[in-house]
Amino acid sequence: MAKTMMIKPGRDLLQRVNQAFLDYGYSGLSMVTMAKACGFTQRALYYYFNNKEDAFRAMINYRNEEAIQSGLEAGKAVRAKGGSALEIIAEDPGHPLRRHTTEGHSFAPHGRTQCRGL
Repeated sequence: MAKTMMIKPGRDLLQRVNQAFLDYGYSGLSMVTMAKACGFTQRALYYYFNNKEDAFRAMINYRNEEAIQSGLEAGKAVRAKGGSALEIIAEDPGHPLRRHTTEGHSFAPHGRTQCRGL
């Protein structure tokens, strides 16, 4: 029987879990190592996560929520200035389309005009 998570792990714990995965990689990290890297006892870590996969999923969800929030804030700021969808993508450095559309290139003025309605 899988235990249920009693409370949602906080930002600090998820940042530490993220750093542990970055430092050790998924295959190089055990719950014991993760607990030490995060400054928690194993018991405390198991309170939040059933296993390494649960910790990884929680960390990925946290990172996705941060990226979405960052993108929304960047988009709102650009739209408040009258910017287009293309300008929102150009403003968000983490947007996957940005690296393909802005590396060493500038947007043509007609491209911005055509995309203004997006």
